[in-house]
Amino acid sequence: MRMVKPTQADARARRTRGALLFGGLLAALLWGLTGREPAVATGAQRPAADGPTLSGQGSHDGGMVRQEFVLMGSLFTVVVEAEQTAGRAAIDKVQRRLRELEERVSSWRPRSEVAALNASAGGAAVEVSPDTLALLELAKATHAETRGAFDATIGPLWDLWPFRDPTAPLPSKPMIGRALALVDASSIELDADAGKARLPKRGMAVNLGGIGKGFAAKLAIEVLAQEGLESAAVSAGGDLFVGAPKSTGPWRVEIENPRWPGRAIEHFTASHLALATSGDTHRRIVRDGKVYGHVLDPRTGQPVAGLQSASVLTADPVRADAFATALLVMGLDRGLSWIEQLPGVEAVVVDAGGRVHRSTGFGRLAGGDADLAPVDTAQPPAQPPALVRAGRLTRRDPLRPVRDAAYDPSPRSTPPLPKTRATRPRARTGAMVQVPGGVFTSATTGRTHRTSAFHINRMEVSNASYRRFLDGSRDDPHDSCHPLEPAGKDHTPRYWGRTWRPTLLRQTTEGSLAPFDLDTFRVPDHPVVGVDWWDAYAYARWAGKRLPSAGEFEKAACGDDGRAFPWGKRFVPGLANIGGEMNGERDGHTYAAPVSAFRAGASPHGALNMAGNVAEWTAEGRVMGGGSSSVPSQVRCGSGRMRDPAYRSFVIGIRTASGAP
Repeated sequence: MRMVKPTQADARARRTRGALLFGGLLAALLWGLTGREPAVATGAQRPAADGPTLSGQGSHDGGMVRQEFVLMGSLFTVVVEAEQTAGRAAIDKVQRRLRELEERVSSWRPRSEVAALNASAGGAAVEVSPDTLALLELAKATHAETRGAFDATIGPLWDLWPFRDPTAPLPSKPMIGRALALVDASSIELDADAGKARLPKRGMAVNLGGIGKGFAAKLAIEVLAQEGLESAAVSAGGDLFVGAPKSTGPWRVEIENPRWPGRAIEHFTASHLALATSGDTHRRIVRDGKVYGHVLDPRTGQPVAGLQSASVLTADPVRADAFATALLVMGLDRGLSWIEQLPGVEAVVVDAGGRVHRSTGFGRLAGGDADLAPVDTAQPPAQPPALVRAGRLTRRDPLRPVRDAAYDPSPRSTPPLPKTRATRPRARTGAMVQVPGGVFTSATTGRTHRTSAFHINRMEVSNASYRRFLDGSRDDPHDSCHPLEPAGKDHTPRYWGRTWRPTLLRQTTEGSLAPFDLDTFRVPDHPVVGVDWWDAYAYARWAGKRLPSAGEFEKAACGDDGRAFPWGKRFVPGLANIGGEMNGERDGHTYAAPVSAFRAGASPHGALNMAGNVAEWTAEGRVMGGGSSSVPSQVRCGSGRMRDPAYRSFVIGIRTASGAP
């Protein structure tokens, strides 16, 4: 192999990947140990670094075996209809097979075959396995089938744009022009007989992430079928592939609204069908009020615009994965016209204005149970945040460990409405700061928010305050709960018990790098963590307050003068608890710091730790502010992500607000 001297940019990229991977490893391990699944992005999100390989937490309910694990930088969820022992053994085989695939085709693994191919670009051909050869052949074929709209060699172009570092400058036209000369999947040279591949130009780079997860989902279903398990569903980073119907009928699937995470624009039954979504929701940068989505047009080098999302349904998950990206690149008219010419392929597109467009055969392919009512995406969502994700099974199917009874609005399953603030004594839960109302535009997302004047807690909710909530509500634990809270819900934080098995985590490399014990997440003056949205809602109601909206949180964090961080326009080390003590970020706190710490990083309104320390739940189910393991781009004003209301993490806590919402 030709040796290539690493550049400074390479070194920076390695450091960035290291920081992301470290934070991701800890978070992913805790996800697995707690049995809670993070909200999985749609096909629009392509993670910047490899995720760890985990055995995952499994469950068995009603003849369905469900298990999660992280591969290719994404959460995979596998559900099979089987006896428990046989189902878990089959899913273990799936994991081993997909781990082999990842080791061969991941461009982020320095010893992978794809990494070797990229390093030898412009030189001799390299030997590749049948897996890698098959994916490269698919990449070339898909490039031709999509008329160049999908290109697996777009890596050199994508690396120019600051999607990993939002503070970096935008690429110039000459830089884009030079990178475009290296983007052409049709030029990949393959020798199937010899098992070799070659990139003809020095600097070319293949990234198979755009079809790799679809390929992995297809392999998973094939492995399960070989074990005699035909009734199965696989979610690969949000893209979904369902096999044969269950004994109770077809799988139920929903497509998520790109602007209302958790709300569906379509729902239908399906079997032997793949669904993939690409869009601008999960990774973007904003400069001078302009939003740049992360999906690039391989012909112009510019981020695509004009569509919020594109979802493709077909029998082949590899084609669905690639076609969703191609459709987003082509745009509404040209893209749907192209889809209409493809047999067995249908699509749902959301344009820039939020209007939903469907290909003519969508209803037939979606099993005849599609909700074709027009959807308006211009209005904000209502509480509580829904539990559906794009490309995921609905709550009636067990891709998520939730119970239907929790969402049944009938009186028998709905807890009584909480008492009003006037009938419940106000608890002492910390000082608040006043935030004036008005209209402001987010410097991070480019979105405009209008807020009334309100108050927000100066500090995050501490373990001591949350303990008073538990003690004060012991006689009537559900007095403050949301009316749709799952039956039997316990508001005790995840890390106050022993169910998360810290001994197992301490035995891992990550546990030795960041030691902790049973008291790490229970220090009285530290923020409470391991609480989900239901816990946060109940605490706020008990305290006579409410959860802030995402717009309120951002205004409280950064005011309305266009700053990117609470203290100013640029990130300043030492003003926030982030980084997990990696890459020189020595703030003295591997995990959360006291709620009164980092006073120098206070917001314009005097609120502390609005960036870093722990992220905090908002009314919409979005977590904002970033946590102790975040990187700078994740603690910018407006940064956040939607989470399942039942999601718990060691980097998510609570801050409350009051006043007219």
